[in-house]
Amino acid sequence: MSLNVRAARRSDQAAVKALLKTVRQDDPGRVRDWAWLLEAEGALLGAGYLAPVNTVHPHRMTIKLCLTGAASLSGEAALLLAHLQTAYPAGTPWRVQVLEHQQAVRTFLGAQGFTLVRRTWTPEVPLSAFPADWGRAEWSQVGALGYTIQGERVITPEFRAELTLAHLEHYRATHTVNPPGNLPLSKWENIFLDDLDAIWTARRSGRLAAFASLRGGGEVYWFGTLPEFDHDAEMLNAALKYSEVAQAREEGLPSLNFELDSTSPESLAVLRRLPAEPGEALLTYQT
Repeated sequence: MSLNVRAARRSDQAAVKALLKTVRQDDPGRVRDWAWLLEAEGALLGAGYLAPVNTVHPHRMTIKLCLTGAASLSGEAALLLAHLQTAYPAGTPWRVQVLEHQQAVRTFLGAQGFTLVRRTWTPEVPLSAFPADWGRAEWSQVGALGYTIQGERVITPEFRAELTLAHLEHYRATHTVNPPGNLPLSKWENIFLDDLDAIWTARRSGRLAAFASLRGGGEVYWFGTLPEFDHDAEMLNAALKYSEVAQAREEGLPSLNFELDSTSPESLAVLRRLPAEPGEALLTYQT
């Protein structure tokens, strides 16, 4: 069988869209991004592209792959992968994300030297699914332990700096599989704190212990606990989520959207407590 990797053309968009819909189901992505196609005697077996360098995580190059099960199981997909990898020197660290149901592709990636390093769930949970007392017990418990939880209304430059450093410390601790780059603090401040609708903190004896925030439309944004208070992390995050759910109800939001990574124990704790099934995970593989 004659295999061929070629650049995608505008006339290929309908075929690529059909492939994406079949393989990726409800996460097709943008058709125009898929720049390279794998064909066998005119049949489309796969598509792929190299994502731009991620300045937040610059140490690994990201490959996007969409492959039929037949191509993955037969090893034909290796031709497409090798073609994409020629854009960088041998030994470049690589990263690929696939959906959990793509078992053939996962088997293929393992055979190509990739290792599963993270699962990510992005559930959208209706507000109606949350019990009225979801997190209330933990909210009372942390108060009894001397913590004070409050919604932050005045964000001074000093407080922004404190929050940025706290977010960055937590982010580095939960992203060791693909460490972040050395961005200026002003860039991290923009990433962590811009466009927030609401933010809550937990403090004890004046020290920042934990934080959580909401962004427009019910996006549960950054949340975490500082290492000094890790022994109370699950309780603190549950208490802060109680505040977030209360805020969402007050605003009349229909649902909350989460992003929960298996590399964060706090995310896993929230995942276990969700009053709904989290849905399919996005899997990250790396060399």
